[in-house]
Amino acid sequence: MTELEETILFNEKELLRPEVRRSAEKIAELLSESFFEFGSSGNIYHYHKGDTFLEGPAKDGDWEITNFTLVQVSLDSVLVTYTATKHTELVEAQKVSLRCSLWEKEDGVWKAKYHQGAYACT
Repeated sequence: MTELEETILFNEKELLRPEVRRSAEKIAELLSESFFEFGSSGNIYHYHKGDTFLEGPAKDGDWEITNFTLVQVSLDSVLVTYTATKHTELVEAQKVSLRCSLWEKEDGVWKAKYHQGAYACT
């Protein structure tokens, strides 16, 4: 795995950690101010500085990322795809999701610009 792949994979894993998702400061370090997401629910989310993502202990989980692939779109832009498995999810159909993220380098720091997730059909 290249250094760039390791960096982006680390950042994706950080965004799944409950302590990061509860911290507006840590989220701001990882997301571009223009970040937006097409959620698996069909909702479109636009990031606002100060946002957090955890709404209680039910959102906590033990996540695993597999099938991680990075495609360099330009010198300062990469697209990653992967499978995310939430091992603590009670609803079987919501344990596995397919995800993609666009990351861009802003002032020397990689930040997520776009994300999309969809539940995997099994």
